Order: sequence, then structure tokens, then C-alpha cells
Amino acid sequence: MCARDGRDVASMRREFWETCAAFGGDDGVWLVLRAVCEGTLVGEDARSAMVACGIVRCDAACARAYDERGRAYETPLYCRTPADG
Repeated sequence: MCARDGRDVASMRREFWETCAAFGGDDGVWLVLRAVCEGTLVGEDARSAMVACGIVRCDAACARAYDERGRAYETPLYCRTPADG
């Protein structure tokens, strides 16, 4: 699957997750968001990990989350959709 600019979605995802810390926030929060977006953490495990790393609010799609310090974390749509979809 290719994006409008011809880049492969998998490489776009890889690039985002490799550089997301540059957007600010806590590395641990980014790791948990990645695991949730990729389906590695689901259900109660995902909720527990979010609480443990300090996420206090997150929408159902993981498009936007906030940590206990009020920092916002945004994940692009191409990172939140199934890899094969």
C-alpha cells in the first residue's frame, strides 16, 4: 500500500515511530502508544500499560492522548490502521 506521495505505508510508520520522540513527551508513553496502535497491547493489558506510563486520557482510536503532565501525543491515521488494510 502506497501513500499519495508514493511512499510505502510501512516505511512511513517506521519513520514516525523512530522519530516521534522529537515531538516531545515521554519515551515510555510513545512506546505504549506504539504497542497499542500495532495491536501488541490490547484490552486490559493496554489500559494497564497506559495507566502505568502516565497516560491519563486517550481517545478510543489512540489518535490523541495526554499524559499526567498535560502533554499531548498525536498519532497519524496511517499508524492506527491495520498493517494489511
